[in-house]
Amino acid sequence: MPTKSFHRSFGFKVLSAALLLAPASCAVSPSDLNDDGTLAAPAADGSTIPERFTARLLGSDALPAPAPGGENIAAVGEAVSTGHGISYNGGPVMSSGANIYFIWYGNWANNSATTILPDWASHVGGSPYFNINTTYSDNSNGTVQNSVTYKGATSDSYSRGGALANNDVGTIVASAINGGKLPLDSNGVYFVLTSADVTNAGFCSSFCGYHTYEGVNGVNVKFAFIGNATQCGGSCGTLGTTPNGNAGADDMVSIMTHELEETVTDPLLNAWTDSNGENADKCAWQFGSQYTTGNGGHANVKLGNRDYLIQENWLNLGSGSCAMSYAGACGAVNAAQSLMAGQSTSSCDGRFTLAMQTDGNLVLYWNGHGALWASGTYQKGGVRATMQADGNLVVYNASNAPLWASGTWGHSGSKLAVQNDGNLVIYQNGAAIWASNTSGH
Repeated sequence: MPTKSFHRSFGFKVLSAALLLAPASCAVSPSDLNDDGTLAAPAADGSTIPERFTARLLGSDALPAPAPGGENIAAVGEAVSTGHGISYNGGPVMSSGANIYFIWYGNWANNSATTILPDWASHVGGSPYFNINTTYSDNSNGTVQNSVTYKGATSDSYSRGGALANNDVGTIVASAINGGKLPLDSNGVYFVLTSADVTNAGFCSSFCGYHTYEGVNGVNVKFAFIGNATQCGGSCGTLGTTPNGNAGADDMVSIMTHELEETVTDPLLNAWTDSNGENADKCAWQFGSQYTTGNGGHANVKLGNRDYLIQENWLNLGSGSCAMSYAGACGAVNAAQSLMAGQSTSSCDGRFTLAMQTDGNLVLYWNGHGALWASGTYQKGGVRATMQADGNLVVYNASNAPLWASGTWGHSGSKLAVQNDGNLVIYQNGAAIWASNTSGH
């Protein structure tokens, strides 16, 4: 029998009158690898570790060889980098990407929101803006990925009436799942989008949106309530001309983005939050530099072919700050970050790619020439390569069992670099502690 349980939520607070806006990875094939995942030909042996990251040069004989699988592997559950203006409370982040589902509740006939909002959902993932969330990780070596996929939508014609209580929102989501309208997805974020004639206790006066989760058939289902802000009289957005000519939808985009980034960094309400709220709460109603769109509206970001006015988000680095983008470091996997199966990172000149392949192998490629190095974990169930906070680079399977490691534990704060010379190097404070020895390309 379908079951569900309710958990408390956080609300996106309304805009104060003083703050009202003025109108104003590529897939890589294993063709150069043997069936067991080893290289078909020996990799080039670099004799030094030159390159932009290094503070001192080391000969290749000073570098430890990759450790065999399972040797010197630190236990999963290491310290998370904190002290960046937001607190970590020990809970998980969404480390496998987010799948977005919409439930159009009420009457959305002839409303351009049904085009504007799916466009946003289809383009926010992979953007420099959403990349800010990759600065959040958890103590199970999970890191938020810059990956959002719009999976589809369904409609609900007032099944809970036109005046909702907050408990009704979870019921709407559970009914869509149990009724087969939407799939049950542990990586899903379900948005209940209510039309302008639907009210919700506290909407416009106490909050503009919120996210939470409920147990549905044994799965923690993450969802958010987002109302059409046109009924709020400016307390949940602008009253002027908006970038896409639909004030309700344009205001909803910023609120949806707020709730999405809070969901991926605090899905069970026990990860990244403190007395000042979650990451997006710290930057609520801050928009940074803006530009004027063709219709006279104001925007600050372009996603796909549309302009939007979206609030800033908290960058979890240094002392922390509100930001509109995070480029990250090309060719780098920082401490506590992961490459998930199907993801890759490339050197700054684009000639070399480190790929965590879907066949479980971590492979360094000289693009257009072939493989230079591999972890040898082909078809062994590898799902992620994690640059652990203790300095160890580890390939794990889905059960968090280690398959291969660099053997560099005990060097906290290290990072992995895909260099322009074809070498894969782990550095701690500028000193090389491990390398693939594939330089010279």
